[in-house]
Amino acid sequence: MRLKIARFLALSVSAVALSALVAAPAGAASAAPPTGCRAWVERDSQGALSTGVAQCDTGRYKVRVECRDYASTSRWVVFGWEVPAPWRSEGYCSGRTAYAHSAETVPRS
Repeated sequence: MRLKIARFLALSVSAVALSALVAAPAGAASAAPPTGCRAWVERDSQGALSTGVAQCDTGRYKVRVECRDYASTSRWVVFGWEVPAPWRSEGYCSGRTAYAHSAETVPRS
C-alpha cells in the first residue's frame, strides 16, 4: 500500500512539473484591446425579435446582452460569438415576451 501511495505522489509531482513546461512563452504579447466600439439594441418592426449588437474598429470582441421578459420580469444574460473587427457580434433574446434591454462590448484577447 505504501508503495502505491509513494508511486502516486511521485507521478503527481512529475505531472505538476511537466505542466509548468507548457506555459505560455515569456514575453508573449497579448492582443491589443478593441477600439472604436459601439453597442446597441435592435428590434424588428413587429417586436418579435430583439437583438444586442456590438461592433468595433479594431481587435476581437463579443457582445453581452441583458434580456428581460415583459410577462414575468425575469432577467438573463446572453453572449454573441467572438468576432474580429469590423464584424458584428450579435446576441439574441429568445422567447415570445423577451426583449433585449441593454448591450455592451466585451473585449477578448
